[in-house]
Amino acid sequence: MYKYSYQCIFFSDVSEVCQDQPPQDVHDAVQPPCSDLPKASGGDVLYDDIGCVIGADMSTDEGQKAILGLSHDQKLFLAKSHFAPPHYYTFPSVFMNKCQRSFQRSWLSRYTWMVYSPKLNGAFCLPCALFACNRGNKGVLVNKPFTKWTKISDTTSGHEKKSYYNEPLSALTDFVSASAEPKSTIPGLVDKEIIQRVQNRHILGRIAEAVLFCGRCTMLTTERVE
Repeated sequence: MYKYSYQCIFFSDVSEVCQDQPPQDVHDAVQPPCSDLPKASGGDVLYDDIGCVIGADMSTDEGQKAILGLSHDQKLFLAKSHFAPPHYYTFPSVFMNKCQRSFQRSWLSRYTWMVYSPKLNGAFCLPCALFACNRGNKGVLVNKPFTKWTKISDTTSGHEKKSYYNEPLSALTDFVSASAEPKSTIPGLVDKEIIQRVQNRHILGRIAEAVLFCGRCTMLTTERVE
């Protein structure tokens, strides 16, 4: 029977459990594995956790290769169907600064670009993780999971001020939109233009045939009159 000398303390950014509290069991969290996942028509595994692609111990080059190795369907599935913790999900707690701390569900609403990786118990900026160029030295949220829960405010505000931040956001939006409406993409527009040219040629051909036919009829009529 535990006797607690302190109460739990909750801050706006970080959930803390006082040192005298028994630590939360990490196994209370339901963590879906990266196996037994759906597959695309081409056979590619459709990951719903960016942590199944970018490992915590990967180098920047390894992470870049992993992202470049994703198929169109795999990227689209991550962009549209990334793991979102249900209301009953229990985030694993980590002992940090003399307290048990954990990821907070409210961060996902506050930072719309953020996703939580149950495999790594960490957070990523999904647009930057998928579409950032020149990934070198970009660090947490892009190449590595963010796990220092006490640094949430400094880390997120700093990330949103990065010069590269807006480009991946636009890239993700354009990627999803283009996948939903492929005719609006450059290849789609080119195909549409080619089809229109073929149709125009067909129409012009029929017009030419009609003109020739009318010309022949006129010539025959003239000959008979003469």
